[in-house]
Amino acid sequence: MGTGLVISGKTVPVPGIDVTNYLDDPALRLDPGDYRQRTSRERSWVRLVVCHTTGGIPGGKDLRPQLIQPGLGKSTGGGQRIVASWTHNKDRPGGAHLVVDQDGACYCCADLVDVAAYHAERANGCSIGIEVVQGHAKADLYLGQLERAAVLVLWICRLMPVPIQWQVPRPYTGRPITRFQLSLANDPVPLGNVTGIVGHRDLTTNRGQGDPGDAMMMALVREGCEELDFAAGEDITVWKDRQQDLGLVGCDGVPGPRTAEILKKLGHPDGIWRLPASPAVLAQSPT
Repeated sequence: MGTGLVISGKTVPVPGIDVTNYLDDPALRLDPGDYRQRTSRERSWVRLVVCHTTGGIPGGKDLRPQLIQPGLGKSTGGGQRIVASWTHNKDRPGGAHLVVDQDGACYCCADLVDVAAYHAERANGCSIGIEVVQGHAKADLYLGQLERAAVLVLWICRLMPVPIQWQVPRPYTGRPITRFQLSLANDPVPLGNVTGIVGHRDLTTNRGQGDPGDAMMMALVREGCEELDFAAGEDITVWKDRQQDLGLVGCDGVPGPRTAEILKKLGHPDGIWRLPASPAVLAQSPT
């Protein structure tokens, strides 16, 4: 049994999910070449959760469609195997905070707040990366695995807190979102007005539809994640209205720490705006 996520040096259990972390098993610890320490400003507001698949299929030269299998699969060696594959690739450092294996096992490989893992280029400093293990022979993922990953992502959002919202429209357009690309290239604080859950394919170039694929994103929607069109700035418009309803002064449409603090004072203990249709799991309080 694992002891949970590691957040700002503390172990935090996740209700209903067994998470094994790098303190439980040192083989899960990222190699120092695969991450850096966040700056104090970055630690003050980690605002994105970036979803990946380990195979990224379909993408690049491998355009096979994802095969979504029912239930759960077998263990592939989980986080230990994936971390070892990152560690041994010195010419191309990379890593993520979390891994979800095909049997639904969840692994935490780095502190979610203190560490910037190398998973999404200039977005590393403001984000948490979660890798969902994809089979190579069949390019497959499992419904139960995706559901487990989605529930884990939503708990992370509540614990940080990060708004439970992600980018639409579907299907994937074949390129990153222009708004994200411009911010990553030009803004002194990359993605300073973006917060929520995104796919790796929406952030950086040289990705494909399968990183993470529509099935992962739809699993988030089934668990209660709100769909907003980040490309059109719908998140900014919606949150300006919400901030006005909350009585905030100088509404900017970015639900950051100030907005979360107001939500907490108004009875939302995790600082998250919940949809009326949110599932029962979101009504629980984290330990």
